[in-house]
Amino acid sequence: MLRCLKNHLMSFSPLLAPLAFLLALISNGTTLAADDQCALKQMLILQMEKLPSGRVTVPLVLNGHPKRFLLDLGGNLLSISSRVAEELAIKRKESGLVLYRAGKNAGRLDYVTINSVILGQSRLPDDMQFLVIPESSADDRDTEEANTHKYAAESASYDGVFRPGIFSQNADVDLDFGSNRLALFSNDHCEGQVVYWQASEIAVVPFNLTEENRIVIPVKLDGLTFQAMLDTGSWDTRLDQNAAKFDLNVDLNAPNLETVREVGFGKFIYQRKFSELSFEGVTIRNPLISLWPDFAPKEFLPGSHIKDSLWESPTMLIGMNVLTNLHVYIAFEERKLYITAAQ
Repeated sequence: MLRCLKNHLMSFSPLLAPLAFLLALISNGTTLAADDQCALKQMLILQMEKLPSGRVTVPLVLNGHPKRFLLDLGGNLLSISSRVAEELAIKRKESGLVLYRAGKNAGRLDYVTINSVILGQSRLPDDMQFLVIPESSADDRDTEEANTHKYAAESASYDGVFRPGIFSQNADVDLDFGSNRLALFSNDHCEGQVVYWQASEIAVVPFNLTEENRIVIPVKLDGLTFQAMLDTGSWDTRLDQNAAKFDLNVDLNAPNLETVREVGFGKFIYQRKFSELSFEGVTIRNPLISLWPDFAPKEFLPGSHIKDSLWESPTMLIGMNVLTNLHVYIAFEERKLYITAAQ
């Protein structure tokens, strides 16, 4: 996965365009409650596939070629591997974006224009643009993380990265990790009436949406509130070491901490279990959380698609080892998440 995109983001404006095609999908969708003006209108549903790490992929067809894309919640940039770009024999153009690895400029990224993109059974707008990610960077396989992490080779099982945040202006995104299903619903519905599945406990969590369409929410970890970003592109859940040390009184030298690896400059990633992580009433017991130094130094970001501007606020990152236990409905217009336990 791509880890560092610095500068020139806005210079590549074609990737940031909203997907107006969703309005057309509504007429072909399914209404979950007939003759009800508050009913949800389903526009798209598809099956996700789970990887060994717990992350999930979705099916896309590019110019008639079936592919699997990693689902990475948030952001507007779509990407494909250089292997796929070569297979499709599409002309590349310079994007103006710069890739950084381990704090070093690894060169500018190209992009390609895909004439036909089909998500599930729905055709997306013609001539969509995708960044081309060098194969050696697809999952940071040239970094220390890739050499030591058991999931480092997973990038070979998917062909690019798809970000559902591109739908934020037009649709709600429903992520049912219990059944591994992704659905899109029209945002034209009554506020608060979105939980169409059976659930004994429902958490309604307000969220902030960053300019990169990433979702930041308040969560409680062992009774203390932190700001956390949702990231389906990360296999683990992470907490800033300073927050662990000074807010939760975690002893980084305690025997119940597992040293995961060194990330350079004498800094280490640790793991430990906490008592509980809760989302307004829906609680995960004994979550395993990685403790990151400085919440991943800006010059070494191995684990998620995060721009520099995001490092200023979220103290936590909620990854798939937690999200896989949940059903999450993202009501973008309401700026609320509806969360239940996965069925």
